[in-house]
Amino acid sequence: MFMRSYFWILIYLSVMVLRVWFAFILLIAVCGTGYSQHFIFNRLSITDGLLSNNVLTVAQDKRGYIWLGTENGLQRYDGTRFRTIWNKRADQILPGNNGLLWVRSGTQLWLINPGNFTFTPLSYEGSNEVYSNSGMWLKKDASGNIFLLVTDKSCQYYNEKSQSFSRANNPFSIPVNLKIQDVVEDRDRKRYWIISRDDFGYWDRQTRQYYNLSNNGQADHLINTIARHAPVAGFFIDNQRQYWIQTGSKSNTAFLSYNSALNQFTSDTSGLSSIGNGSYFEVYGFRQLKDARPAIYGLNCFSIRNAHRFNEIRTPANNPYGIQFNSVEDLFQSEDGTVWVATDNGLYFTSSVRNNIHIVLSQDKGRASISSLFEDSYNNLWIGTWGRGTFILNHPQSSQDVRSIDAVNNLDTFTKLVWTICEDNRKQVWIGCQEGRLVQYDLQTKRALLHRLKIFKNSAIRQIIKDEKGQLWLGLQDGRLLTCNPEADG
Repeated sequence: MFMRSYFWILIYLSVMVLRVWFAFILLIAVCGTGYSQHFIFNRLSITDGLLSNNVLTVAQDKRGYIWLGTENGLQRYDGTRFRTIWNKRADQILPGNNGLLWVRSGTQLWLINPGNFTFTPLSYEGSNEVYSNSGMWLKKDASGNIFLLVTDKSCQYYNEKSQSFSRANNPFSIPVNLKIQDVVEDRDRKRYWIISRDDFGYWDRQTRQYYNLSNNGQADHLINTIARHAPVAGFFIDNQRQYWIQTGSKSNTAFLSYNSALNQFTSDTSGLSSIGNGSYFEVYGFRQLKDARPAIYGLNCFSIRNAHRFNEIRTPANNPYGIQFNSVEDLFQSEDGTVWVATDNGLYFTSSVRNNIHIVLSQDKGRASISSLFEDSYNNLWIGTWGRGTFILNHPQSSQDVRSIDAVNNLDTFTKLVWTICEDNRKQVWIGCQEGRLVQYDLQTKRALLHRLKIFKNSAIRQIIKDEKGQLWLGLQDGRLLTCNPEADG
């Protein structure tokens, strides 16, 4: 079956990513698996040029630059280095439709031209009566209009001519006694939802009236049914016309999902009940990602919805490609699909490689490392490890279920020390191992056969490749190159 080659080649094989149709990123760490491993995070901190690890806000301008605000200043990031724009606190950065950036620094508001770095101060009503920035927020409605929300006091839309915020610019009229918490525009239903401390209602653009539970002239189903869940603490509309409603206050809260097209509550809040993992948390808000997934973030809180469930994103501290934080202050998804996350532990951003699969091997029962990757003819991904043997990930596009190939791993102690994996034309998988062990695995019968041939002289089989004629070439640790006809008998 085996013929000795006429020449000798010393093969130095390094761990490499083989031919697969997607980018595959691996991490060896002491942690469990979870949805967070769909994301490979990179971290930027003060050692990389950040003015502070306490990042309060992050946004992108129309030229692609990343802008971020910290407690020590405003900076711009070009993918390589940071440029400091000013050295005072920057709490919020909001991109405008005209390419300008809206910035809040404490209780001061600015309009910045990112092209020439000009700063225009902006005024608003009651500025001499606002002593704390904790309840002050710049916001953008669904139409792209910028407004200022002063919690419990007022909502003020911006007027470009006067370069100021005022209640006179508001596109709606609501009772003056409402202690307003938020305003959410619903463009499909032509209304503005008004969330206040003691009320929940909406202003209708067609009738130009405000409706709530005591004045539900349009018999709105949500208004009629939300009373038993009051008070409403948060309200968000995603791009699928789904309403995400937070009730209660701070950590004593519940979540509701409402389909506005069908006018009915849904059971789509799976995963939200476990936010905070039993610890105290506060929700700062929801955010729409560009790939149609809503995210929720805050103190001890960061989850992204996927496959009909909100999944916790935070990873253990010993995961070098994960994300660790006490609070997520802001996030957005850039045009290239990268998710940027402002935290109290620096600025995180996901890998630019899409369709990542992130597999973690627990080190609890002994050390193990990835030594080989191979995609078979059924599009299954084979994973060879040094110490645990061979694993397979079936249909990696739709599944993250990794299982051990026990038929291979239990053959011999050395079949757990894998160097290389290859498939021949007969759908037989060949696995080269330490001490001259060669395993033949049938993809159809799922049976394994161990070859311990004298010609190997107990030398590790470091590499197996298949040529155009279907011949297998085996590179050995001792420098020999052997050829194998897998269709030959014996």
